Amino acid sequence: MRQYIITILLFSSSFFYAQTIYKCFDSDANKKLKISIKFVNDKAISVKYYGQKSAIPLVFEKEIYNKGTAYPTINEVYQEKYNGQITGKYKITHSGNWDYVEYTRKDGKIFKFTVNHDTSLVDENYRETPCF
Repeated sequence: MRQYIITILLFSSSFFYAQTIYKCFDSDANKKLKISIKFVNDKAISVKYYGQKSAIPLVFEKEIYNKGTAYPTINEVYQEKYNGQITGKYKITHSGNWDYVEYTRKDGKIFKFTVNHDTSLVDENYRETPCF
């Protein structure tokens, strides 16, 4: 019985603890274009563009594992939901120490971003505050 209660307490505490981090990304094509993505328990929940007042919610769609590369990659696909409408998709790729984002706008235009470790890390951990 005691082990059962301890198990419940450990599960309950992890259930209520949410780890929130932010990763900062720079555009591969336009040095002025930057995004900040908020992750809660390793899932992206919003994206904010540099200069924007508020973040745009993201809705998880699917996860794809690729083990056939030198570093296994994880691709997560999210829908961008702005003013109640789906306006694009984000594919977030994690490979080794690197993260990449490919945003496909509703009109088909694609924007690519790479994580900026200099602005994403604070004391060797991902930041707990927004990038901007």
